[in-house]
Amino acid sequence: MEENIKQMNVKKLGKKQKEILEYLRQHGGSLWQEDIVNKFAYSAKYQNYVLTRLHRLEERGLIIMRQELNPNTGRMKKRVYLVQ
Repeated sequence: MEENIKQMNVKKLGKKQKEILEYLRQHGGSLWQEDIVNKFAYSAKYQNYVLTRLHRLEERGLIIMRQELNPNTGRMKKRVYLVQ
């Protein structure tokens, strides 16, 4: 995992940010935002912390978040893609 992060020329990623990137890699590079939040926030009051981490990863150019139609529910939701 550390080697993949070093290849992206990214400095000072936090422990949880690295875990989120690795989790995305394990699941094919794309997941719904709510799945990531449910995985990494064990309580509702920590959801904002996870969303902040996702936003910072997007600012660094490591992920892309897009609004898409979820075929299971028929509603618009955010999809997170890993940039490679």
